[in-house]
Amino acid sequence: MAQTTFRGAAYRVTHPDYGDLERTMEVGRAHPSRFNPPGTAAIYVSLEPETAIAELRRRAALSRVPLTSLAPRAMFTLDVALGQVIDLTDERVRAEWDVGLEDLRTEDEYARCHEVATVARRDGYEAIRYPSATGHGVNLAIFLDQRHTGSYVEVTRSDELDLDALS
Repeated sequence: MAQTTFRGAAYRVTHPDYGDLERTMEVGRAHPSRFNPPGTAAIYVSLEPETAIAELRRRAALSRVPLTSLAPRAMFTLDVALGQVIDLTDERVRAEWDVGLEDLRTEDEYARCHEVATVARRDGYEAIRYPSATGHGVNLAIFLDQRHTGSYVEVTRSDELDLDALS
């Protein structure tokens, strides 16, 4: 299976209480999402700050609530180094894993993504890199509990977001 590495900054927009990534993983186990089937967890980050904000806007739109109702929110900047990552932004890798773009954009059917995540975790992958469902930018679903020796994910900064200004 094709794999890559990742080293660089990543961005996460969430409630200010979720700066503790280990605690976030524990909470996430009870809330399945795209790449965390029930009982597992992932830390979802974007590779561009604009994508992280676009993901927040998308969440508000899908929930049919004004962006400001999600306050408070913070932009966490993370320093990330991972040695074994599946790169689903690469069309050839998507074909190898039998994942279509529609699987990565749907909001109501995560079965295929859950299957990929289950195999990825079993095979020792630390994260899945994938195109944002917003249509712009790239995200990572990081399996914090799968980190290899030398890999790390560290919060380096937190900035409160003014959701009124973003609306």
